Amino acid sequence: ETAAEAAFTLDTLNRERQLIVETIVKEAEQQWEDKRSLAAEAGQKEPSVIVLASEGWNVGVVGIVASKLIDRFYKPTLILSIDKESRMCKGSARSIAGYDLHAALTRCDELL
Repeated sequence: ETAAEAAFTLDTLNRERQLIVETIVKEAEQQWEDKRSLAAEAGQKEPSVIVLASEGWNVGVVGIVASKLIDRFYKPTLILSIDKESRMCKGSARSIAGYDLHAALTRCDELL
């Protein structure tokens, strides 16, 4: 009985997490499409790295979101949650084969 209750609770929490991830993925994909459109309108190439941020994105799932965007677009991806009060970002990044994300972030560490 205790195990069944725990399993039910765990399943409920997992479903809630999945909904949060799904919502953030949709918002992130829209942001990315907007960036791509702006680049195209300006006659520029789309960015080679995906960097997206929004206030209030759940920092506990941004890594999952980054992974999903890599699956769809196959570009190094950084997903950041902006803290409403401090305006500081916290996030997660995922890379692709052949792209040293650590080296790229190190090159611009003065911005981070």
